[in-house]
Amino acid sequence: MNLLDDIYNDMNEFIHQRLTIAQTQNSYQETLSKWPIVEHRDIVLSDEMGVELGNPSDESASFLVWTNHEAPQINGSITLIGPDIIDCKTRHLPFGKVIICRGVDFNQDNSYDRYREMDLLRFDMTLEGYMMRAVSQYLKEWTRLSQNVIQKKYSLFMLGKTFVEAYKDLPYIQEVNIVLVTSCSEDVRALKIIGENARRRVAALAKMTEELSFDCDACEYQDVCQEVSDLRVMRKKKNQ
Repeated sequence: MNLLDDIYNDMNEFIHQRLTIAQTQNSYQETLSKWPIVEHRDIVLSDEMGVELGNPSDESASFLVWTNHEAPQINGSITLIGPDIIDCKTRHLPFGKVIICRGVDFNQDNSYDRYREMDLLRFDMTLEGYMMRAVSQYLKEWTRLSQNVIQKKYSLFMLGKTFVEAYKDLPYIQEVNIVLVTSCSEDVRALKIIGENARRRVAALAKMTEELSFDCDACEYQDVCQEVSDLRVMRKKKNQ
């Protein structure tokens, strides 16, 4: 299923446009330490906070992209656009996070269930000094990191490696890239535009998956189905 292939191309263009920025860094997860996992979810209170990413008063964007095709650029890389948490001079940063997966055997029948499993995976992460809240329908993710992890010089690359490995544990995922953005609100807003397009495609997929019948003329996702051939095929099949 090619639902998000255009979004994947948009992400590649987003990264390419920012490769000349001095604070854009790339790393491969094999060379990194993992962010330590703890037994129970940590709660980071405001007086224990070292850095806050994507506070509701700041820009935030978080979403998933997957492709069902061979994509050699999806090779375990972690791209950070902006300062790392050990380098920032403020306690608050805008935050963008995009998980890009290369999978196998995604089709009209399983793609939405797989999306839900991938989206919920982040809520299962129990990491040291890490507290996260997220609202998928608004592409929001708000993360607090404790003073302790800043003192230990943990990095966003370590966080990226932990997420990459968690997604690769899913049986239908072959490889994962992650893009993290802390540079500025403008960059996160640009990322959110890409994410909103992905969100609407997933929402259209969800509607077709969950509803037994529907009125296309009254559907808010008519334009999405016109753009994505797989959704048109799925709609035709549902209407038979």
